Amino acid sequence: MPSLHLRDLCFAHIAATPILDAVSIDLSCDPDPTRWYGVVGPNGAGKSTLLELIAGTLAPTSGSMTHSSDLPPLLVPQQVDGLTADVETFAWEWDGHAQRLRARLELDPDDLGDGATGWARLSPGQRKRWQVAAALHAQPDVLLLDEPTNHLDGTARDLLVDALRAYVGLGLVVSHDRGVLDELTSRTLWVEEGRVRVYAGNYSEARSRREAARAAAQEAHARAASEERRLRRALAQVRRDRHSADVAPRRERRLNSKDSDLRDSGRKRAEQKAEAALAQRVHAVNARVDRSVAAVENSAVERNLGGAVRFAHTPTGHPVLAEVAGDVAHAGGDVLLSGVDVVLHRHDRVHVDGTNGAGKTTLVRQVVHSLRQHGEQVAELPQELATPRDEVDAVRAMPLNERGRVLGIVALLGVDPEQLLVTDDPSPGEARKVVLARALATEASVLVLDEPTNHLDLPSIERLEEAMAGWPGALLLVTHDRRLADAVATSRWVVADGRVTSDVERPR
Repeated sequence: MPSLHLRDLCFAHIAATPILDAVSIDLSCDPDPTRWYGVVGPNGAGKSTLLELIAGTLAPTSGSMTHSSDLPPLLVPQQVDGLTADVETFAWEWDGHAQRLRARLELDPDDLGDGATGWARLSPGQRKRWQVAAALHAQPDVLLLDEPTNHLDGTARDLLVDALRAYVGLGLVVSHDRGVLDELTSRTLWVEEGRVRVYAGNYSEARSRREAARAAAQEAHARAASEERRLRRALAQVRRDRHSADVAPRRERRLNSKDSDLRDSGRKRAEQKAEAALAQRVHAVNARVDRSVAAVENSAVERNLGGAVRFAHTPTGHPVLAEVAGDVAHAGGDVLLSGVDVVLHRHDRVHVDGTNGAGKTTLVRQVVHSLRQHGEQVAELPQELATPRDEVDAVRAMPLNERGRVLGIVALLGVDPEQLLVTDDPSPGEARKVVLARALATEASVLVLDEPTNHLDLPSIERLEEAMAGWPGALLLVTHDRRLADAVATSRWVVADGRVTSDVERPR
């Protein structure tokens, strides 16, 4: 059975704080023929770095990684830009395994056409399926997947998960899709603050175990801190007693200078005995204080950004906020959706559902246009953003009060505002949180989110879910994240085959 063994593995960029620090873990398939480990943690914690170190595309700063398998670990990266030789070879391979994989993932070699040109015409979701299929066809003993469900709609996601379940080997998958992690994985690697902790169970089970461990650590921290304070007070009292014991005999000697030598000798022995006892008490309490301080340090809980978002929502007085009827054309002018008839009411919380390319974003743009025609204030998070640095620069340029409001929400979404303002290279996830914070900081009546979980880590998605559950206005949500949609939406518009079916009650 394949296995991985990491020993004191460290990685840092030159003159930088280590991304991973002294990671020692052992991973194996035993006793299952297939074991998928979920790899989770905040943006920038080192999840992709961990996969690259295991794959050998990065060299560790120190420590070692070994594997007991015939083939080296195979990494499928996030990027889907260029057509690689392994994908092109797999596309025209006609052995039974290749044909079954292509059928399972609904892949047609003719879609690739003449190689790179055909690849460029494919959607990111189609490219991702080709990537993973080629990796599965190689049958590696250790398979490493970095965000394999990015850009996939619900149908494609199900096809991929079904194919991954059939893989026989040791698999590690970085994903922000809680449903995928719960369906596929049986162990979880939690990457945070340079450490990697292994939890039994899928993501939801591991999260429960982690929260229980954090609660126990917080309780232990509180007990240790309380004991430290008590012991320091006791130590102070012992030292006061010792001082009093030293002063009292000297005062007594001054007052009774004519005492006999015998009495003086007895008194000195008593003083020495009392002093030794007090010194022993001081030493003992000192030792207990030291142990208590160490316990506080060992049980210290990590700084935890996040919290509940308070909205500046402005209620609308209109029962109907937007209407879209008739045909809807995409940017090129051709009709994309026919016979549309949807209405957004002031208390609606709508999930816009459909496959990639069905026209969800086009429909949402038309709804936003109608909202603005009706004079509604719209807070919008588009699917595509400017460069991350431009988004952060826009916050830096805001008036002080407005910037403070936005940065406060950024912190609640799990980003350190001080660090964000000084970084020259914010991540796509940080930029997305900035734009979301700007949207939430406005006094809007309607919130429109198009694929809000793109580039977000799992803690941020969960904070977003909590925030959306408390949003008091109308909500229009485009997402492939079923768990998010189930948690915050109460109705659904399904976009499929050039039409829109509205007010389909969500299953609960």
